[in-house]
Amino acid sequence: MSQEQQTLSNLDLVERVDSWPYFTKGPEAYRRHMQDYHYFLVEGYDDPFGYIHNDFVAVRYSRPP
Repeated sequence: MSQEQQTLSNLDLVERVDSWPYFTKGPEAYRRHMQDYHYFLVEGYDDPFGYIHNDFVAVRYSRPP
């Protein structure tokens, strides 16, 4: 292994490639990103179970004219 290469742990790798705008790290970036998503909610639970991008909803549920 050359001196330029370094060994990274799995956690180091995840931190380098994880670009999700977490609310706790940047609330405004999170809000901007999430404006393009629908929240998948289940009655009785406070937190979303997932997210669905608006493009998917528009294609999946669009009605022909």
